[in-house]
Amino acid sequence: MSSEAGGCCGGHGDHEHEDGHSIEPKVLEDLAALEMELEAAELAALKSQYKLLNPLFQKRTAVIAKIPEFWPRVFSASKDLDALISQNDAQLFEAHLVGLNVVRPEADKEGGEIRNFDITFTFTENPWFEETVLTKRFYQTPVGLASEPLKINWKEGKDLTNGITQKAYDFFVAKKQELEKAASEENKEATKLEAPDWDELVKEEDRSFFMWFSWWGDALNAVKAAAKDGAEKKDGEDSEDEDDEDYDDMEEEDEGVFPGGGDLAGYIVDDLFVNATRYLTESLEGPEDEWDDEELEMLGSDDEEALLEAFQNGAESSKKRKADDDTPKKSTKKSKA
Repeated sequence: MSSEAGGCCGGHGDHEHEDGHSIEPKVLEDLAALEMELEAAELAALKSQYKLLNPLFQKRTAVIAKIPEFWPRVFSASKDLDALISQNDAQLFEAHLVGLNVVRPEADKEGGEIRNFDITFTFTENPWFEETVLTKRFYQTPVGLASEPLKINWKEGKDLTNGITQKAYDFFVAKKQELEKAASEENKEATKLEAPDWDELVKEEDRSFFMWFSWWGDALNAVKAAAKDGAEKKDGEDSEDEDDEDYDDMEEEDEGVFPGGGDLAGYIVDDLFVNATRYLTESLEGPEDEWDDEELEMLGSDDEEALLEAFQNGAESSKKRKADDDTPKKSTKKSKA
């Protein structure tokens, strides 16, 4: 909010609207100051909310650890993830995904950025990659949300992205080094490494949720912005009062192999993780007689024993129904003599 409000107040004299009515600079300055106060209040509210809810989410983690396939069920119930999860991804999640967690690492730091967050996926040992924990870190920059690609050590012949995550990781590391070197040498001509055409490079059969771990958003733009600020300070310019709009003339870098990766991160943090129990309920709702009203009410309860009892009752009902469906039916026809 502050960047937009700040940008409207630069310069001197009245600001004339297209309808001919002018706005006094003092009014715009007051509006910009109010926007800054609102942004500060929003961040303070986010910090308070996180400190209040995080202990409860950690308690929930202990409860859902006792529920088989909790997170795979949550993922399968999300319509927003349908188009992003391939059949192979779903197979991996169903067999090996055992945990999802969101933390804000700077929540307790004095002056820390509460909008920074980490998303951690926990797996059992699996045939696809070496890691059992994949943590993707996100951080705010003057130009937007950023994250550095996570290197996934795929096992031989098991890369669900057919080498794309490695290509993205290698490009990002090389480009970041190039930008930092160009900044230190004050030589813009040194930045010659061009991003691959990801749309052309990624085949339909290679598309995978795991490409999201390679998204970097504004990470490279942040490197260029930092270099710009450093050059201004070196030249004796005061950039403290400059607006984010000063970066508008900066040539933007590629955001990575997974367009919209920041939106997906926001969805996981603000919806999927927070409302996981609701998604579980939706994944378990089947025929009317599979779950009765009392069990569904218990499933929405914060009580650990009620939650487990509801899940077990419903799961047993599902298993019994499946077993009944799979049992060969005796023929009612009389055999011919």
